[in-house]
Amino acid sequence: MSGRTTGTTARAGGISAGLIAVCLWGLAPVATRSLVSELAPLPLLALRQLLAAAVLLPWAVPALRRIAARDMPRFAAAGLLGMVGYNLPVTVGLQWLPASSTGLLLATEPVWVLLIGRVFLGERAGPRTLLGSGRRSAGPSEPGL
Repeated sequence: MSGRTTGTTARAGGISAGLIAVCLWGLAPVATRSLVSELAPLPLLALRQLLAAAVLLPWAVPALRRIAARDMPRFAAAGLLGMVGYNLPVTVGLQWLPASSTGLLLATEPVWVLLIGRVFLGERAGPRTLLGSGRRSAGPSEPGL
């Protein structure tokens, strides 16, 4: 990736970290599907969160110290809604759906968010938003990746 195309130069470490994140995100439905056949969804999510907390805690503690105490309830509510409103339904759904269908559904999330926003909130998406969500849903945004 050259600096001429994006206006900045990309560091190899950043690109590598991004590729690793994309691979892990892409494999999540497959891993969850195989694990949900062995564990119930709630214990699986608890185990997943404990593992993530153990790995990320050294980086999270300094960030948490900078958050005002009055903002903590909002962060806790956002975390709870993320678990109950997103992770739990996906994990429960993987008990019955194949990982490939779930992966396709998750990959088209931007389009579904636009559709739900339009139907329930009357939000209108501009051309840039529509193009961006279609590009995100289509796959890698750079040729050659």
